[in-house]
Amino acid sequence: MAAAPLANLRFRMPEGVDIGPIKFSVSTTVQAVKEMVIAEWPKDFPRPAPADMAEVRLILNGKVLENGKTLMECRTPTGMLVTCHLLIRPKPEPSKPGAESKTDGTPSGCGCSVQ
Repeated sequence: MAAAPLANLRFRMPEGVDIGPIKFSVSTTVQAVKEMVIAEWPKDFPRPAPADMAEVRLILNGKVLENGKTLMECRTPTGMLVTCHLLIRPKPEPSKPGAESKTDGTPSGCGCSVQ
């Protein structure tokens, strides 16, 4: 039986720092890839590694990769180095009871009128 093809991924952060390249079997789940990225987080990077995988977003070919899918299901190319964008989105802070709403009753949206 032949070995599964490998995806050679480099992860680029908005700050221009790269993690990798790291080779993964295309049968690897996106969640496992995120775990590996967190494990390989640069020690000298000013931002600490994310504490929760839910904060990590991987974008490949303009699509956010879903945790439960494999790299094959995400149509990850094999046989070449592929850059995957890595974004960290912190969890929103829970709202405090009695805190004022950010909306002040005015409708949201543009106030422009086309003439």
